[in-house]
Amino acid sequence: MGRNALLIRIFIFVVGAVSLFLLWTLPAWPDLGHPERDVLRVFTANIMAGNDQGGEATKVICAGRPHVIILLEYTGRNADLDLLRRKGYEIALESAEPGTHGICVLTRGFQDGVSAQLIASPVKGPCRIPIATLRIRYKQTYYTIFGLHAPPPIPDCKNTTDPTLRVLATWIGNGRLLKNVGAGRKGDPVIIAGDFNVFSSNSAFRGLKSCGLADTYEKTNWRHGPTYSPSTFLPAAVRIDYILSSLPPLSAKTIHLPGSDHRGVVADLKLDVPRRKKSGRR
Repeated sequence: MGRNALLIRIFIFVVGAVSLFLLWTLPAWPDLGHPERDVLRVFTANIMAGNDQGGEATKVICAGRPHVIILLEYTGRNADLDLLRRKGYEIALESAEPGTHGICVLTRGFQDGVSAQLIASPVKGPCRIPIATLRIRYKQTYYTIFGLHAPPPIPDCKNTTDPTLRVLATWIGNGRLLKNVGAGRKGDPVIIAGDFNVFSSNSAFRGLKSCGLADTYEKTNWRHGPTYSPSTFLPAAVRIDYILSSLPPLSAKTIHLPGSDHRGVVADLKLDVPRRKKSGRR
């Protein structure tokens, strides 16, 4: 085989490998269309505390048309809440903080039955990031959603990542809350959305799934769906942002967020709507 022919084969192989990698990892287009009836669409976004393109990131989130938005690392300056209000969203919970501890939760389309509460992380330590709890009602059925930003697995956080996820797992059984937690009430179907800071192979993460929660992206996609990059200039490489749900997932996508080192995750969940009983003739 001549040298030129060998170089051509190597070039074709490299181009093919790069193309397959991009196909495996590219995010979805943010405009997802309107959710179907009896479907709950949840969008979780670590918008990054130092994001200087928060307005553009907010436009992307709006294009996803979710019912529930969870903004992590919310500082009060890295998201356009006025735009969200104009689009019909109401603030259920707002806690602006510098750095990684801020969180904001917004909802749209719920006339009543929305309550929210910020709770302290169940594991004490130097990286104790608060957790948002949201309770919504749809057709007489209540659901509890946790907005989670788990401590990062770095030495400064003193190994609190996995313990945080393990404590959350003790609150849930068969996909439902085992006790009242924040705004959530015992017996509610559970959804956990946010930045878990672990890979899907992590034992504590698998422990959450064993409580009756499905990894919505894993259940509805064959692609890898990475969500985190060590730099905003590099493509996402690993998946650490998730939406876990006791409700059947219909679809889940990762979405590019301008100015952030994370991609957002949006999922459509089938709501448990009680069927009307047919009245028998007499």
